[in-house]
Amino acid sequence: MDPLSLPLDDRVAVVGADGSRLTYRELIRRADSLGPSLPRDRKGLVALFGDRDLETLIAYVAALRHGHAVAWFGSAAGTAQRQGLVRRFRPDVVVAPAGVLAESLAGLPYHALEGGASGVHAARRKDGTTPEVQQDTSVLLLTSGTVSSGRAVRLSGAAVASNSRGIVDALSVRPTGRAATSLPLYHAYGLSVLNSHLIAGAGVLLTATPPSGARFWKEFAAAECTAFAAVPFHLQWLMRSRLGWDRVPTLEAVTVSGARTPEAVAQAFHRRADAAGFRFHKMYGQTEATSRISVLAHEDFADHPDSVGRVIAGSSVVITDETGVAQPDGVLGRIVYRGPNAMQGYADEAGDLAAPDMVCGTVDTGDSGFLSDGFLHVHGRATRFVKPNGKRLELDLVERRFEELAPAAAVGTDDEKAHLFIEGRQSSAIQELRLDIVRQTGIGPEALQIHFIDSIPRKKSGKVDYGSLAELAADSL
Repeated sequence: MDPLSLPLDDRVAVVGADGSRLTYRELIRRADSLGPSLPRDRKGLVALFGDRDLETLIAYVAALRHGHAVAWFGSAAGTAQRQGLVRRFRPDVVVAPAGVLAESLAGLPYHALEGGASGVHAARRKDGTTPEVQQDTSVLLLTSGTVSSGRAVRLSGAAVASNSRGIVDALSVRPTGRAATSLPLYHAYGLSVLNSHLIAGAGVLLTATPPSGARFWKEFAAAECTAFAAVPFHLQWLMRSRLGWDRVPTLEAVTVSGARTPEAVAQAFHRRADAAGFRFHKMYGQTEATSRISVLAHEDFADHPDSVGRVIAGSSVVITDETGVAQPDGVLGRIVYRGPNAMQGYADEAGDLAAPDMVCGTVDTGDSGFLSDGFLHVHGRATRFVKPNGKRLELDLVERRFEELAPAAAVGTDDEKAHLFIEGRQSSAIQELRLDIVRQTGIGPEALQIHFIDSIPRKKSGKVDYGSLAELAADSL
């Protein structure tokens, strides 16, 4: 199925950063002109290495319209990582900017395709070893960057459509609305902004300009955007900014998700929204649940400021104990999502893509929280990862990278930072590895703190005493 079902009319679908405009009719025409380059007799896998550019958007629409699955691999930080993903998943077609395409496929069995009227740079596999893809799968999203396991979440077309419609309803997205692509499209949150606006027949400003600067807000105002999607870092920056972003006359709504928003920041931003006349929505989601799980509407904020809102229509959340038994209102437990937006399962390589639905509508989010009067409250992590600015960093895998150099153990703190404790002293190799991780994941240097200690504390069993390390990390804040 085509989960987006774009309208064939002359409404503006895309506004470029340069002010250019593309109607839905033209977007569909250019996407369909790429169709003959895609597999015709089977469901294929189309890998995208671009992000927030027109070529990538056209390829995305084309693949979905012609019944294929899209692997958003835009988070790949370098040639080696891109080649690794191609080797693992063996996509039928790879789409990327011209220079990136050649580098990513050097020595691999692909031949360049003529982009034709689509204007897309693409290459097709030529050795016949493309994967079998489950018929309902429409989108693959990587769970995190190079420090993670690099697992792909398999999402069905029905899940993408259902979640997008749920967001449209929860945020009252109208056909006259227009959102800026302020977040990468290879992240679930950023892609949900695109999908929900396209499925509503609304428009998007296609820009990769960072939101923390005057240029972005000039583009935002010129495109007459109505919606801005933020992570907590953006809110903190905007509250300090003197750019006058909140005086853009068309601004109607700001959403925040991707990580926990400090309560003081959310309170201050809600007051700013009231004063400026736009709406502010806190959201909560998981890639495994096709992005958004709940939305706290602007008008509910005053009574539930520490909540992430109500679960979107058609879905539900259950709080369970460690044995899976449902808990009553107000009792802390594991947050379990149930509904049509649940993933089909994970994929680590091409052979996993043909698997049936492995979760049957239920996703353990890995978070803890509670329900109260229909409002969801997220307490913290039930598993070992942090999400600085919405970019997931798995602590166990950080440890493994550094343990090649010295004994190491990592913990996370409530401010979404990773604290790595290493036995010994600073060295150039440790510095280089830390900088490499920061650069590849884009988390920012402040999100990975390193501490040197004489020995890693351990329990009698010999296991690392993470509780003691968490106390040390908290004392360092």
